[in-house]
Amino acid sequence: EVRCPYPGDPPHGKIAPLKFWYKPGDTIQVTCTLGYVTPLEPERKPTCRENGIWSAPPPPCTSYRDV
Repeated sequence: EVRCPYPGDPPHGKIAPLKFWYKPGDTIQVTCTLGYVTPLEPERKPTCRENGIWSAPPPPCTSYRDV
């Protein structure tokens, strides 16, 4: 069975849904803590691919002051 590992929360953020393993086709979304934002809403959410590798890393959370 192909699965993607939990990619880890980015600094100042949390990913959802939170699971130990993700199936191909599963997507994740990042929610940043207060005072932080994802610089650009990613057009495509990171998706677990058929090869067990994420399509992209979780987007970073940046301080409002740095945006």
